[in-house]
This record gives sequence, structure tokens and C-alpha cells, in this order.
Amino acid sequence: MNPLLDRIWQVWTNSAQEELVLMIAEFRADYVFDSTFNHALDIVEEAILDEDYDRAIVIFNEMKPSGFISNRDFDIFVEILDEAKYGY
Repeated sequence: MNPLLDRIWQVWTNSAQEELVLMIAEFRADYVFDSTFNHALDIVEEAILDEDYDRAIVIFNEMKPSGFISNRDFDIFVEILDEAKYGY
């Protein structure tokens, strides 16, 4: 399958937790040279896997780079965190 189509399909079929882990991998690729943020992503990923979504958002908020790609990426990440937390 085409990688782009595969990724679009995953957005619709993955659980919220699986989608969060994939988003973290994408953030790592986008910020490969920001070692502080990549370390924070390790902690955020651990919190997500432990289903501690409150901790994940606090750390993500505190450690995101000032020049974060876009506020929309942040909004989507928070929206999916809420979906994972509340199950809607």
C-alpha cells in the first residue's frame, strides 16, 4: 500500500493510544536535532503507555519547543490525548 494512504488509513483505524505513539514518532523525526524535546517525548510516550494522560499533557506543554511546527499539531495531539483519556 502507498505509505501516505497507509498513514491516512491508520488515522481512521488506530486506537487513540496507537495514534499518539505514531504522532510522537513523527515529532521525533521533525525535531531530530532538539535533544531536550526528544528526551521529553520519551517521557511523554512512557506516560501514554502507562495511560497517565494528565502527566503526558503537562510534560508536553512544558517541553514543547517555542517554534513548534504549528499550533494545529499541538491541538490535534491534545485532542487525541483527550480521546484516549475519556474514550470518545
